[in-house]
Amino acid sequence: MDAGNRASDHESARPTPARRASRFWLLAPFVLVGLVVVAWSAAWFLIRDRVAQELDDALGAQAALGRTWTCADRSIAGFPFRIEIACAALRLRAEDGLALDLGPARAVAQVYQPRHVIVSAGGPFLVETRDGALSGDWALMEASIRNLGRGTEQLAIVVDAPRATIDAPGLPTTVDAQAERVELYARPSPGSTVRDGALDLVVRADAVTIPALDRAVESAAPADVEAQLRATGLLALAAGRGGDPERAARAWREAGGRLDIQLVAVETADAALELTGELGLDDLYRPEGRIAASGRGLGPIAEEVLGGRGGFVADAIVAALGGPAQAQGGDDAGALRPLPPVRLEGGRVYVGPFPVPQVTLEPVI
Repeated sequence: MDAGNRASDHESARPTPARRASRFWLLAPFVLVGLVVVAWSAAWFLIRDRVAQELDDALGAQAALGRTWTCADRSIAGFPFRIEIACAALRLRAEDGLALDLGPARAVAQVYQPRHVIVSAGGPFLVETRDGALSGDWALMEASIRNLGRGTEQLAIVVDAPRATIDAPGLPTTVDAQAERVELYARPSPGSTVRDGALDLVVRADAVTIPALDRAVESAAPADVEAQLRATGLLALAAGRGGDPERAARAWREAGGRLDIQLVAVETADAALELTGELGLDDLYRPEGRIAASGRGLGPIAEEVLGGRGGFVADAIVAALGGPAQAQGGDDAGALRPLPPVRLEGGRVYVGPFPVPQVTLEPVI
C-alpha cells in the first residue's frame, strides 16, 4: 500500500509538458499592416483613375466650348501619398484665335488634402491673340489653389525673375518688361455672395523695369508696384463670355460690374504715385469713373510726356502735379501730397477741371 502511494506520488510529481504559446498576437500586427498597405494601394489607384476621368471630362467640356487643351506626355503619379499630374508641355487652341504654349507643367495634391493643389510651370511661354502676342520666361513659377467645394476660394501665384515681350499692332514697337518678383493673390470678397461674383485681388511686383517707358520719361529707376483691387459682377462676365469679348463686356455692365481700386501704388527712388477710386463702363462701353491721387516727384515726368504738346492745358497739368522745383529738396520732399482728382467721363480724361490733351477713351468692344 505504501509502495503504491509512493508510485502515485512520484507520477504526480512529474512536470507536465508546457503548452505551446500561440503566435497569433505576434503575427497580427504584420498582417494588419499588410492589409492596410493593400487597401491603401487599391484606394490610391482608384483615386488616380477617378482623377484621370475627371480630367478627361474637363478637357471634353472645354473642347465643347471651342477651347482645346493638349497635355503632352501626360502622366499621373505620386504613389503612395500624392496625386501628381505632369505634362511635358501644355498647349491651348481656341476658336476665337487664342493660342497658348507653355513649358513643363505639374500639379500636385496630397491624397489626404485633395482640395489644395500646388502647380508649377516652366517657360518659355507664348500667348497669341488676334490683337497681338505676349511671350516671356521666368526662373520659377508656383501657384497654390484652395478649393473647399464652392469653387476656387484662394489663389496665390509667385513668379521669380519674370520677363515678357508684348507685340501688338497698336504699339509703336515691341515692349519689353521684367521684374525681380511678381506675386498675385485672389479670393472671393469677404461678405459677398455667389450672386455678387466679387473678387479681391492683390498684385505686387518688385523692381519692375520697362525700357521703352524709361526712355519716354528719361528715367531708368526700377519701380515697385502694388495693386489692391475688388471686382464685382464676375459671374456675369464668365457666363456671358462664351469666347465673345463683346458679350462679356455687355453682361458685366448689365450686372452692375465695377472695379474698386482700393490702392494702386507705384514708387521709384525719385517719384511715387498712389491711386484709389472706382471704374466701370458707360453706355457706349467706354471706361468711366473717378480716381483720387497723391504723389511726389511727378512734375518732371508729366513735363517730359506733355510738355510742349498742349499749351496752357498741359502746363497747368504739369504745375498741378508738381514742377521740377517742387520735386526736389525741402523737408517734406519724400512725402506724398494730394493731387487733382482724375475723372473719366464721356470718353475724355480730366485732371481736375482740365481735359488731358490728345487723349480719348475708346469703347472696350
